[in-house]
Amino acid sequence: MFRGYERDIFDQVQDVPLGSASRLVGQLASQQAAADLQDAGGEYTPEEVSQAVGEARSGIVAVSRVDKSSDLYAALTGHWYQGHDDMVSHIGQPLVEADDALYFSHGANYDWISQDLLGGKADGQAKRQFLEGDTWTGWKAAADMAQAMEASIALGQTTNHASSHTL
Repeated sequence: MFRGYERDIFDQVQDVPLGSASRLVGQLASQQAAADLQDAGGEYTPEEVSQAVGEARSGIVAVSRVDKSSDLYAALTGHWYQGHDDMVSHIGQPLVEADDALYFSHGANYDWISQDLLGGKADGQAKRQFLEGDTWTGWKAAADMAQAMEASIALGQTTNHASSHTL
C-alpha cells in the first residue's frame, strides 16, 4: 500500500519542541500518571498524585504530532486501525487530541513508530506490515502466531534435550 512511500508517509510525523510545549507535556504526564496509579490500584493523596505526575513528566523524552488532515492520520484511522477509537486504544503512549492534530509522547533510540504509534513492538515488523497495507489485526495475528511457533520450538528443544538425558 505504502511501499516506496515510507519516507513520505512517516515524514508526516512532526517533532514538537519540548521547551515550547510545557502545557502539552503536562497533559501527557497527567494522563500517564493517572494510568499508572489506576493500574496500581488504591487511594492516593494529592502529594502522591503530584509526585507521580512529576515522575511521568521527567520520563517524557519526546512529543510528536500527526495532523488530522494528513495521509498518515487517514491511514491510521481508516485502514491500520478500525477507526479513531480503535487507534486511541492501541497507541502505546498517552496522547492529547487537538482540533487539528494528535499529539503523543514517545521514547528515543528505538523504533518508536512501530511500538508507540502503530501498537507493535520496537522490532520494525508493525511498520513493515503497515507499509505493505496490512491492518493492525492482521499484524497482531501474525505476531501471535510467530510467538506461538517460537514457544513451540523452544518447548520441543527443551523436551528433546530432557529426553536425551534419560536414555
